[in-house]
Amino acid sequence: MHTNIPVIIVDNEHVDRYIARRHFEQSHDFHVVREFESGDAFIDSFDATTLQARETASPTLVLMDISMPGKDGFETIRQFAQRAGSDTASSNVIFVIYTSSSSIFDREEAASVSALKGYYEKPLRSDHVSDLLKLCRRH
Repeated sequence: MHTNIPVIIVDNEHVDRYIARRHFEQSHDFHVVREFESGDAFIDSFDATTLQARETASPTLVLMDISMPGKDGFETIRQFAQRAGSDTASSNVIFVIYTSSSSIFDREEAASVSALKGYYEKPLRSDHVSDLLKLCRRH
């Protein structure tokens, strides 16, 4: 018996969240547990107790957009890592960037964020979901 991998989608665009959610639902290996319209809302939803609980739970995949109102995706991941008390955030949280940006500068910044495990351009596709499943299983 395998457990569905929990997914959190952080993106201010409703259509992009919908497309990602549909791909995850169709895969049957993932379960979207939460969606947030901003990095600020994502950060505000977590406290120390939540982070400690996540340490013992199965890995959670977080799909993070870069360009959002308030904190961008990079700032959000860094703040989450700071709250979790380490540079790599929580060992059971797998962050991947999910963006419409093809900018080399965004890719370079993503490479400098140790908590990030991947970079995908929108829209999310079924081959991305397959890659994310492999990533989560390796974790």
